[in-house]
Amino acid sequence: MNEELRNKILADLDKTGFGSEMRALKVFSQAQWLVSGASSYYDLDSSITREIDIQAHIRRAETLDNGKKIECFYQLVAEVKKSKSPWIVFKSITSWDKLLLDAWQNLIFDVNLPAETTLTKSISDLSLVGTLGWRGSSIHEGFKEPTAPSRWYPAFVAACKASESSLEANSWAEEAQAKESKNSIHLFFVKPLVIFDGILISAELTDNGEVLLNEIDSAPFDFSYQSQHYTRRRYSVDVVKLSALSDYLQLSKTRLDAIFNSIKDGALSDNS
Repeated sequence: MNEELRNKILADLDKTGFGSEMRALKVFSQAQWLVSGASSYYDLDSSITREIDIQAHIRRAETLDNGKKIECFYQLVAEVKKSKSPWIVFKSITSWDKLLLDAWQNLIFDVNLPAETTLTKSISDLSLVGTLGWRGSSIHEGFKEPTAPSRWYPAFVAACKASESSLEANSWAEEAQAKESKNSIHLFFVKPLVIFDGILISAELTDNGEVLLNEIDSAPFDFSYQSQHYTRRRYSVDVVKLSALSDYLQLSKTRLDAIFNSIKDGALSDNS
């Protein structure tokens, strides 16, 4: 391959965002997540199959001394976006968002969870909103023409729809659940994610009304989407810079460990 063609291909990959996807996939692989690129999901609103950039998961499983078996999956379903212009995240200031809980509003399928656990706390404390202490309410794409379509909103919607599709594919029918041994505990957790290759900035008002801007690595959102086919209405979505993805994956792994250990403690103390 001659140098001119090579440079043109590299520039095209960078311009179209495929280079960002390749780098994100490498980060997942280096962190030892089981990852696939360009997966597909069925969009119920449009009745067509669409692509999602990345699906990746980690798993923990153990058979306890009392014979109970625990299996937990933690999956990230991600859209990757690249932009030369910054994305500005508006921090939410509503009273509802002072309740910084990120637990059962997530996409979760479970079977035979023990009754006595600290699972809600374990799910929430090591979430992105739990560690940062705030949520984003919206995104402004810097320097975008007012008439140009947004990129962040459809990326959020795609990640949520693909996550719903994955949750359905990994949930068991009621008949299968009924046949499952009471000694078998199962949890499948799905988190919609947008990986952003660019500059991410938070914006908030100070007490004297000035706008405070700070460059950030990530932002959690309580995202609203509803249609005839998607009735959940609210989703917990994370946005993470590509350069901070490795740290986010480590946080997610630590979160899975906390969830697993909470279930394990409950299973060991449950005599049923």
